Amino acid sequence: MSETTPSQCNFCGKNHDQVVKLIVSSTAAICNECISLCTDILSKQSKTKPQEEFDLNPQAIYNYIDKYVISQRYAKEKLAVSVINHYKRCMFDDKNQVEKTNILFWGPTGTGKTLLAKTIADYLGVPFVIIDATTITEAGYVGNDVDIIIDKLYHASEFDVDQTERGIVFIDEVDKIARSSETPSTGKDINGEGVQQALLKMVEGTTIKLSSPKKVFGTDSVEINTGKILFVASGAFVGLDELAKKRRSSAGIGFGSSNLLPTQSRFPADPVDFIKFGMIPEFMGRFPSIVHTEQLTIDDLFEVIKNKNNGILEQYKFYFGASAIELEIDDDGLKAIAEHAIKIKLGARGLRSIFEIITHDYLFNIGKLIEQDTKKLKLTREDVIKYL
Repeated sequence: MSETTPSQCNFCGKNHDQVVKLIVSSTAAICNECISLCTDILSKQSKTKPQEEFDLNPQAIYNYIDKYVISQRYAKEKLAVSVINHYKRCMFDDKNQVEKTNILFWGPTGTGKTLLAKTIADYLGVPFVIIDATTITEAGYVGNDVDIIIDKLYHASEFDVDQTERGIVFIDEVDKIARSSETPSTGKDINGEGVQQALLKMVEGTTIKLSSPKKVFGTDSVEINTGKILFVASGAFVGLDELAKKRRSSAGIGFGSSNLLPTQSRFPADPVDFIKFGMIPEFMGRFPSIVHTEQLTIDDLFEVIKNKNNGILEQYKFYFGASAIELEIDDDGLKAIAEHAIKIKLGARGLRSIFEIITHDYLFNIGKLIEQDTKKLKLTREDVIKYL
């Protein structure tokens, strides 16, 4: 009795008329789609740094971040230690005895909170997504359910479950989901306390079922365990520093009080201050590593602009360089840009909009500059100020 040649893929079950190509042997078959999938997986594995190759030295992470992020020395140190502790837990804590070390950033707008987290993800070679906390609602209400967070990370990992479970989620604007008062609400609060509550299980570690974009190996869904995903929450928390100052000043009044509190503290706010602000205790308990970013000075912003690795000046030099024109802005002009960024209170985040303003006319008239055989465009402080 002769064996029947396979007529469908042994991996996905599709028939030969459902795919472009079905490669068969005497006992098995595989379609072009499954071959492509396997090739993608092998390609991603070759490009991705395995967890066992991570350098578990916080100084190595600090040195890497320091190339891209100006100032924020202590924030970078604390972030490096927290990330290393997180991945030590993921790699060596088989008995689940160590709690997660999720991170909470707080500080003024434009101080590098997002860049710090993204740079860490780049160093580790893991998927990274940014989610706006204000777009999330409690389950059952119109808006994005918390599961959308992991779904986006799954897409960012190109539908690789293992990579998803090693990724980093950056939840921005968490200060906007603070409850309106320190007292727990008796009703539903879909934009504040309710969202914080909805995030708790995911941040701590749970299993989430997601739809898979392809029916692979007989299933159209996958399960993602969030226990090893690093969650980084971030917010400006405007007014939090005042709450902390009031608490400390009240603690320094009366018999036996101590006036030894430093004016500049590495820990300018404690969890109790965040709870007073409107974050629920359970949420703060899941973000034990609190990292504060300081307001950038004019000198800091000057260095941010000139940074060779990812500085905004290099980006605009590229735009002009593509037309064979060298852009040069003298140091006084760059300091004028830094001063204006401080004035509009946007920090490093405002630098690009300023560059857009001062270079617009030149980029719009780039054709005329080429006709005039312009090889170098040099801008001074006066050239910058007239646009601001």
